[in-house]
Amino acid sequence: MATLTQLANQFNSDKGDQVRCCHRYTTLYEKIFEPFRDQAISILEIGLQRETTQHQLDCPSLRMWLEFFPQARISGFDLTDFSEVDIPRAKTFQGDQSDANRLREVAEEAGPFDIIIDDGSHASAHQQITLGTLWPYLNPGGLFVIEDAHWQPQRDVERRDGIETMLSIFKRFSLYGEPIESPYISDERCREIEQNVVRCTFSHPFVDEKARPQKRSMIRDIARRVLKGKRRYSDQRLFKLIILEKKGTADTSGFETAAVQMTCDAV
Repeated sequence: MATLTQLANQFNSDKGDQVRCCHRYTTLYEKIFEPFRDQAISILEIGLQRETTQHQLDCPSLRMWLEFFPQARISGFDLTDFSEVDIPRAKTFQGDQSDANRLREVAEEAGPFDIIIDDGSHASAHQQITLGTLWPYLNPGGLFVIEDAHWQPQRDVERRDGIETMLSIFKRFSLYGEPIESPYISDERCREIEQNVVRCTFSHPFVDEKARPQKRSMIRDIARRVLKGKRRYSDQRLFKLIILEKKGTADTSGFETAAVQMTCDAV
């Protein structure tokens, strides 16, 4: 059976380790998504656009998910219209992730979801709108993944306008017990998220899995120091993924700071 990284490379997704940016997200994804693999789950991915070598549109990550989750129902959302791209068992929707009404329309039609992956514009405001809008459509025990947390397309503008990154918001919440606050998410929804997040994972899956244990240990130590504010370098350069786990129906516990994980793909 092919690994998720092999599938990513096969379908030309940059979530693997051979195509374009080689994010290597699939090494971590395979571990956290394995319990869902043979279940009839529903997945939504935001951000699909990739051109083939023939300059034709395709959705490589959707094809990867369909192969990895044989029983899953897959939905994709993007600014570009992918309705002409033939992907069995998958449905695509066109829209802007900064448009909460459009996100809600899609969720009403295709949701609820067990896994939501935000690989859209990467703008902090858009990510917060997306989380606030789609959180109610994430099933108990589901996962909300924010990709490329280390990069925003207009970071200088965001800093000037005082827009907080998702990493900063959840670092304050998970490590220091501060409330989740965002001008793009209602106070009521912020409290709902606080009460239902049971695990928050910050990840830097760029360490080669063949790296020596000493190197992996060093990276983890740097990660811990950055999260605790003991290092001058920007968090944005270190953590590429934020993964929020929603409380299950039988789970009566709240969020525990000890649940924060600093992971690399070799851990």
